Amino acid sequence: MMMLKIAWRNIWRNRTRSLVIVGAVSVGIWAALFLIAFSWGMSAQRISDAIENQLGHFQVHHPQFRDEDQDLKYRLENGMQLAADLQRDPRVKVATARLVVPALAASSVTSSGVELDGIVPEEEQLLTHLDQKLKEGTYFEDIRRNPVIISSKLADMLDVKLRSKIVLSFQGPEKNIVAAAFRVVGVYRSANSGYDKLHVFVRRSDLQALVNDDQMVDEVAVKLNSLDSVNGVLSDFRKVHPDVQAESWADLAPDLKVLNSAFDQGMQIFVFIIMMALAFGIVNTMLMAVLERIRELGILMAVGMNKGRVFRMIMLETILLSLCGAPVGIFVAWLSIYWFGTHGIDLAVVGQGLESFGYGSMVYPSIASHFYVDIVVQVFVVAVLAAIYPALKALRLKPVEAIRKI
Repeated sequence: MMMLKIAWRNIWRNRTRSLVIVGAVSVGIWAALFLIAFSWGMSAQRISDAIENQLGHFQVHHPQFRDEDQDLKYRLENGMQLAADLQRDPRVKVATARLVVPALAASSVTSSGVELDGIVPEEEQLLTHLDQKLKEGTYFEDIRRNPVIISSKLADMLDVKLRSKIVLSFQGPEKNIVAAAFRVVGVYRSANSGYDKLHVFVRRSDLQALVNDDQMVDEVAVKLNSLDSVNGVLSDFRKVHPDVQAESWADLAPDLKVLNSAFDQGMQIFVFIIMMALAFGIVNTMLMAVLERIRELGILMAVGMNKGRVFRMIMLETILLSLCGAPVGIFVAWLSIYWFGTHGIDLAVVGQGLESFGYGSMVYPSIASHFYVDIVVQVFVVAVLAAIYPALKALRLKPVEAIRKI
């Protein structure tokens, strides 16, 4: 207890120096926590966008459909019935049967490879909110034959606009080329420019008419009421239907895992850099504190204070300074994360670059509560390790020489 009182008094003998360390610890904790929250916010936003606006929670296909470049030969037998059965599950928000084929979209100017999605408009509204992404036109409200919705990016590539005609051609189930003219009734834009360039939406019934099969589907996309129920619903479905392939959003988008993993690793590197900067700051400040008190430390050792107590005193001073800075850093981090988690961080200035990776321009930081404890422990460990060198420097002092120091 006496050593604790001495250490506490020592750290406030030079308030400016002590406040520098307290400030450094506070900023280090705040920066580390906020970077983690920002990383989590980016990852959560990307995953949520992929599930809510592109993939759904899981999809069902013929076992060879995805491996064989979405060949219509590998149709999903009884796909419409599978979707109807899934829709009756109370855990399912919407289950929709689609017809998805690789196609070529051509205008009078140029052409581009696309994925042609034959959808049920009312069900797609619940699955991907396509109607909310429209920037121009209407959502399949035009009763004319063969309406199509394309992205603004594809419209620019093809040099077309509303009410323009484009020709969509694809390989039919019998290896024949199927082509038809479609009129652009809507133009959409999402937060993922890569997705926009590829996806073209038509009514499923129009696409089925072109292949002369009003029951043909090759994909059932499912959105659940809760992300937590994905594994349970998938497990139950696979037991009843072992002959088809049911894959979760994580299996459907492995690139999403890679991107999020790379982003998390980048944030960890930044946190490591912050900790190293904090460590050097503590070493520098505590070393100055030791060098300024050489004569005092020499007197203490001359009158009987052993080296172990001198070492503990220096370590205690560093620990106390860190403990003073920790609550401030935690509070500021919590306040920052709460504020920006509610109002968001607008990254519109780099929005175009983010869209190429599928990230939106608004980020809402979030963090699990255990990270607060983890970062404080890391800062505490860094502070203790950083204090070792100044403490060892004090132990190397020779009392006789130290007393004569001016």
